[in-house]
Amino acid sequence: MTRPGVKTILLVEDDEDLRSLLEKVLSEDYYVRSCGSATEALRRLHTERVHVVLTDLGLPDLGGEYLVRAAHGAVPPVPVVAMSGDRDRLEACRELADATLAKPCALPDMRAVVQRLARCCQEA
Repeated sequence: MTRPGVKTILLVEDDEDLRSLLEKVLSEDYYVRSCGSATEALRRLHTERVHVVLTDLGLPDLGGEYLVRAAHGAVPPVPVVAMSGDRDRLEACRELADATLAKPCALPDMRAVVQRLARCCQEA
């Protein structure tokens, strides 16, 4: 059952413990769909309505950068927050993603970035 006005976040993180923590935190304000690979995230982008993607860049199958491009190419385009502990990779992705977060990051900072993008996204 959906609640009117509640946005859906697609969380893509291969670290199960971190994914579980982020899912719990984000579930307070959003519907959260989570997965551990870019391949699964791409499938969900094509089959589910997603308002914001929060993705790790270091995924086991495809690079998170590929997922950022795919989300921006979706109809309608989906804003993306890219996360990584690799500072060089994150810096290289700053022009590509709508927002970036260095891991580890403070949970209030992550929530604020997701909230800003969710507020700006278009409703279907």
